[in-house]
Amino acid sequence: MVSQYNHLLSGVLIFGPPFVRTGAYAVNAVYREIWPILAKEKEDHPDKPHEKRWRDATAGLQDEFVDRGATLVQLMHEDVTRGITDNPS
Repeated sequence: MVSQYNHLLSGVLIFGPPFVRTGAYAVNAVYREIWPILAKEKEDHPDKPHEKRWRDATAGLQDEFVDRGATLVQLMHEDVTRGITDNPS
């Protein structure tokens, strides 16, 4: 899952214009906060299933992650429709 995310993020960072890259970095900043919290969850609750540790580790970040993700999608939409929506004829 992490390698797939990194692969997709790299594509956005390589091919996206600066304003899209800024949005991707904002999403990634939240995503990077998950790993230390998840490691602590694993340390504190080694018998808890991974899915439940993930749920608990990400609970406090969900709103911010969703907001930044939605902003990124909007920025990407603006990029791919640039020129099309400006002059539809």
